[in-house]
Amino acid sequence: MGIIHNPHDKFFKTSMANLQIAKDFFQEHLPTTIQTYLNFNTLELQSTLYIDKALRASASDILYKINYLQGTGSAYLCVLAEHQSSVDNLMPLRLWQYVLAVWQECLKKNKEAKLPLVITLVFYNGKKKYDGPQDIRELIDAPRELMEQFLLNPFYLVDVHDIQDEDLRKQHWLGLMEFAFKHSREKEALNCIQLFLELLKGVIQDTGGTDFAASVLKYFLSQVETGDPEKLNKAIVSGLSETKEGKIMATVEQYFIEKHKNTWLETGVQQGIEQGVQQGESTFLMRLLEHKFKTIPQVYRHRIEQANAEDLLKWGEKVLDSQAIEDVFK
Repeated sequence: MGIIHNPHDKFFKTSMANLQIAKDFFQEHLPTTIQTYLNFNTLELQSTLYIDKALRASASDILYKINYLQGTGSAYLCVLAEHQSSVDNLMPLRLWQYVLAVWQECLKKNKEAKLPLVITLVFYNGKKKYDGPQDIRELIDAPRELMEQFLLNPFYLVDVHDIQDEDLRKQHWLGLMEFAFKHSREKEALNCIQLFLELLKGVIQDTGGTDFAASVLKYFLSQVETGDPEKLNKAIVSGLSETKEGKIMATVEQYFIEKHKNTWLETGVQQGIEQGVQQGESTFLMRLLEHKFKTIPQVYRHRIEQANAEDLLKWGEKVLDSQAIEDVFK
């Protein structure tokens, strides 16, 4: 007789593919409390392609689908047969990986469907009595009390919509971040801009806070909407009038250039633009130029003072990419 490769696997699958043997197996080894929910006359053998390729030499799997006795829906009965001579101490993890693989396959067929229950059993025929972990918690290095609170319980949810703005005001850096996320879908940014600017200025004043504040500001302005860009422009200019950080001003300037250029030009809100962008040495464009080039020759100051809204926008767009101040005004 020739050599049979993986004889345990072949014999196990051949046997368990028989519906009568499978039915007897589950009715013999599943707890009675579980059996009372299942209709064993509906057992249906499934394709078994979920076991990890690296483990197929030492283990095999069999998967059945079964309907519930009452109502609609079905569950899966999975038997993972362990054929290697030694005990695998990671078996609980392998079972969870198997369950996830079954669920992923179900989601491929219907992303909207609820996940089915997968009931797992391990069939072992090693050389010694099985003494490996049977509970995933035995593999986790954590206090038992923490695991009891976390594993298989509802996950902990932080919904920013449930946090009051006044509570966010007390959290400082965290409050600024969560406020930005909470109001990122605002259809009218003017409704929340004052408190946002208050939180922003508080972080800017902290040591090392400018970079974080700039990133939050960039995110916030890129997400919110407004029906009155001129009014929002004035509110931000006024709220940040005492801020000397070039990075903050650059973020604001870039937002108004990219987000509202067409609106400004189409609606002709030139006066609002010039009040918001052109305000002597404290204007956004002046601050951008000073931040990048340190000094501004008087000839360019004069051109800025005399410029119209379209020119101001054009120059503002060129600041970040120009290597010399002359390039901005070419």
